[in-house]
Amino acid sequence: MQITLKLALVALVAATLFIRPADVKMGSVRVVFTKAALVAGGGIGRAVLTFDGRDHPFRVYGLSVGVTIGASIARLTGRASYLHQ
Repeated sequence: MQITLKLALVALVAATLFIRPADVKMGSVRVVFTKAALVAGGGIGRAVLTFDGRDHPFRVYGLSVGVTIGASIARLTGRASYLHQ
């Protein structure tokens, strides 16, 4: 049983080393989100998806309910993959 497990592990490592990833189109996302709450809250933000050298702006909205008091601003960045036009 241990030999089978070791062979499977070696096969998995070999596959990850020698298999080339697909041609994946990547983009980047930037979001600025503002939120305020007193038990129930809401937020609104602006975002930009950069893909193929072009910026695609969009808006984000959100609601929350729970024990919350305060206000915040979040600046988020990330990557988006497997994009199609």
